[in-house]
Amino acid sequence: MTQAVDFDFTLAAPPSGTVDLQGAQVSYLHDNKRSRPESAELDGFVHGSIKSGEVGDGREAVRRRNSVAQHVPGGTCST
Repeated sequence: MTQAVDFDFTLAAPPSGTVDLQGAQVSYLHDNKRSRPESAELDGFVHGSIKSGEVGDGREAVRRRNSVAQHVPGGTCST
């Protein structure tokens, strides 16, 4: 199991393959629109809060609707 306080997933371009976050636990997930992959493995992924914003922008806490999990077909995560 992977655990982290801050998981910075603010990439310049979407990953080319599947992102595997199965069983990972993070306190803060940072993402942006460019980071969202076409597919992700999210079974058991747990996060405290999500902060979304572009690289260099001030990050704002937002609800799950803007998270990587919600922009991946079939993506869900536990909170």
